[in-house]
Parts: sequence; structure tokens; C-alpha cells
Amino acid sequence: MQEYGQEYGDEGFIQILKERLETAWNRDITQGAVRIQETELEFDEYELIDEQLCMWVPDEFELLEQELAEMKYPDENRPDRIYSSGDGTVNISFSIKDENMQPQETEAVRDHAWRLLQERYPKSCFPDRQTAEAENCQPAWFDCILPAQDMDIYNLMFFVSVNGKFLLGSFNCPAQDMDGWKDIFLQMLETVRICDRNKETESKTAL
Repeated sequence: MQEYGQEYGDEGFIQILKERLETAWNRDITQGAVRIQETELEFDEYELIDEQLCMWVPDEFELLEQELAEMKYPDENRPDRIYSSGDGTVNISFSIKDENMQPQETEAVRDHAWRLLQERYPKSCFPDRQTAEAENCQPAWFDCILPAQDMDIYNLMFFVSVNGKFLLGSFNCPAQDMDGWKDIFLQMLETVRICDRNKETESKTAL
């Protein structure tokens, strides 16, 4: 009998096993635990901005307290809310601006932001600029890799009209982890839901 691994060599056989194990894992965040790199995460829908916006996010993420937020984002223009993984390497942030923005304006605002970053960091922005199909909104997004103090950071930035106001959101992780997280970020984006203030929500209200 031919020994396992003989046809492909040991390294090739190990790689085949690894790929099959990876494809066997669930990759739908709404259908149970998802394995990202070496970490298994459970997702659920949370009300991330009071009575305004809901999204499916990992259960382990927590809202950063002000002191930690100031350390992580020292600029005074830091996001209004920052949710972070246990090790602090993966983040979701939101800022609701004073400017009015209607749903039909989100793509134009996204394109303007993309051009600004493209001018400042010509090699950082990816050419893709797309619009996600969520339940009751259409978040417009683009992604880029930007330099930070000690590493490059992958950012997926999105723009949503929330009750007539401009919401800027971002997912980010170390650039080296982009392949594991980009698909997950896009799935989360597709679960964005503008909350109906006149209806009781079934979403969890805090992380």
C-alpha cells in the first residue's frame, strides 16, 4: 500500500490537510463560531450606537474606556466609539459627524475621502470602492493600508447615513492579518442595520 504523503511529499501533504481543515470551518459569522487564524470567535448582533446603529460583531470585543481610547488614538479627532479585540490588535470605530448626509450621498462622500487619502498616501489606497447591501442601508466603503508608529495597518473605511447624519466607520487590523480579516469585516458591514427608534430592538445593547 502506498504510504500517505508519498505522492505529494510530506510538506505538500501537510498543506493539503491544512487547506481542507480550513475550508471545513464555518465562515458565516451569523451561523456560529468562525475561526480566524488561530482564534475561534462567536458573533452576535449588538446595538453599537444607542438607538441608532446595530451590527454583528465578535462577542469578545469591548468598548474602550476613554483613557485607553486616548492612548490608542492620541489625536483629538479620535473616533467617538472604539470597540477592540481582547489583545487590542483588531478594532471597530465609529464617529457620527454634525454634517447632514442623505443615503444617496454616501458614495460621493466615500469617493471624496478616498481621493484625499490617495493624494496623501499614493501607494496606500486600493482601487476598489464599493457599496455593501445591508438590511436597510447601503454602506459605501474602500480599503487601504496606512503606516502607523510600529507597523502598517489595514483599514476598511465605510460611510453610512444614520437618521440623516454622516457616520464614518472603520475596521482595522495589522496589515499582516488582512487576509484573515477582510472577508469578516465585509460580512460585518453587510449586517449593519439602522435601528428603528419606534420599535423595541432584539439586539444586545452592550459589549
